[in-house]
Amino acid sequence: MKSSEGYVRKLLQLAIKNIRFGKLIFQIDSTPKNVLDMSKLLDSINN
Repeated sequence: MKSSEGYVRKLLQLAIKNIRFGKLIFQIDSTPKNVLDMSKLLDSINN
């Protein structure tokens, strides 16, 4: 039980980090293609 709680917490931290990162990128360049590329990059980092 405890190990799964830690895992979920880790996932949440990753998600929050990605959201912050995404917002930063979105402010810099919000063209759809670049946002799509960045989301692919984030997916590859997390997997």
